[in-house]
Amino acid sequence: MIGKTGLTGQPGIYQTAWPLITAVDNATGVCQLSAPLVAAISSGTQITLVTLLYHPFSPLVYSDNTTSPWAMETVNGWMTYVSSLFTIVREILGTAGTDDVGFDAEVWNEVTC
Repeated sequence: MIGKTGLTGQPGIYQTAWPLITAVDNATGVCQLSAPLVAAISSGTQITLVTLLYHPFSPLVYSDNTTSPWAMETVNGWMTYVSSLFTIVREILGTAGTDDVGFDAEVWNEVTC
């Protein structure tokens, strides 16, 4: 799927589905990528592609005033995830429906060592 599918398992790259495929030439099968590869991939080399459920976060409106086709879908998916997670934690703690749910939350983008 254009904009949600990308390479994974590249040496030295620890992101899933990066770079993303932004266009495909149906006649040749050549894919345009969202960023350059860190190393060339030889013809015939088997690669692994991953398709994300949601497009990575992006601005709602780009600098050229066009609206992102994916931004709200991604935000809504994130909010559904967070809401579901918090509901489960409240149920485990027995704090559902109380003013003090018994925990705080901190969101991390990534952890690097």
